[in-house]
Amino acid sequence: MAKISYETHFKSTRPDGRHVSSLAAYMEKLRHMQPKLSLPKTLTVEEYEVWREKVKIKYRELLHMPEFTKQPKPIKLSSVKRDTYTVEKWELYPDDYEAVPFLVLIPDGASTQNKVPGVICIPGSTQSKEMLSGEPMLDPPNCQFVKFPERNQMARYMVKNGMVAFAFDNVAIAERGLPVTDHERDIYNSYSRSQLCHGYLHGGFSYPGMSTFHILCLLQNMDVFEYVDRDRLAVSGHSLGTEPAMALGVL
Repeated sequence: MAKISYETHFKSTRPDGRHVSSLAAYMEKLRHMQPKLSLPKTLTVEEYEVWREKVKIKYRELLHMPEFTKQPKPIKLSSVKRDTYTVEKWELYPDDYEAVPFLVLIPDGASTQNKVPGVICIPGSTQSKEMLSGEPMLDPPNCQFVKFPERNQMARYMVKNGMVAFAFDNVAIAERGLPVTDHERDIYNSYSRSQLCHGYLHGGFSYPGMSTFHILCLLQNMDVFEYVDRDRLAVSGHSLGTEPAMALGVL
C-alpha cells in the first residue's frame, strides 16, 4: 500500500499554487487559516476565563447538539457482583425516542458516606462497553468485536483503582447498532454509522455532537449516583471515543 504524504499528494506543483484536487485544496486552506479563538500567547487569569467561555460557546455551536428536554431519570436494569466491585446495567433517555444503555462499575465500599471519583469511559470505533468493562460480549454479531482486551479494559482498570466507571457504546455501534446477523455484520456495521452521520448532518446535528450530548445527559442526572463525588469527574476515550472525550473536557 502506497503511503500518502504531503509532498506527494497535497503540495501543489502548479506555478499559481492552486490544486485541482478538492481534498488537497481544502487541506491547504486549513494550513493557512488562523483560528479566531486560538490561544493567545499571553493571558491574564481574567482574560483566560473570558477566552475559555468563548471557546465553550463556539464548541457547543460547532457540535450542533439538540436541545435538552425533560426526560425520565436513568433506570437500572440489572446488577452483577464481581470480585471487589459490582457491575450494573442502566438505561439513559436523552430524548423522546432513544434509550441509551451503559454500564456502571462500582467499587466495593463506595457509598453516600464514602463518595469516590467517577470516570466516563468511551471505546474506539467497533468496540463495546462490555469489552471496556471486562464483561462477557453480547450475542448480536455487531457486539462481538474484541481488540487487545488485556490492555483496553479501561473501565475495569478504573474500578479496580477505586473509581466508579461509566462505560458507553459509541453511537450506532455494538448494542446501539442495528441488530444484524453474521452475514450482515461486515456490510451494515460501518454502513449504518456512516448513513446515520449523513442523517444527522441533514437534520442539523452531528455525530460527535450526539455522542457528547448523550453523556452530558448523564452528567445532568449524576444525582442518581449518590456514591459518586461530582467534584471529581474525569473522561477517558479510545480512538473514536476521544472526540466526545475532548468535547466533554472543554464543556
